[in-house]
Amino acid sequence: MVDKGNINTNAKYEKRSTNNRPIIINYEQISVIIHSFKHTFG
Repeated sequence: MVDKGNINTNAKYEKRSTNNRPIIINYEQISVIIHSFKHTFG
């Protein structure tokens, strides 16, 4: 039973990491887009 609990916690941690990575990538892309807009319009 302890092993199953560890597997579940590992699965949840993996899901969190996979869910957080796209958010960071999107934030970086948005920052780059904002910089490009500042260069074009600013």
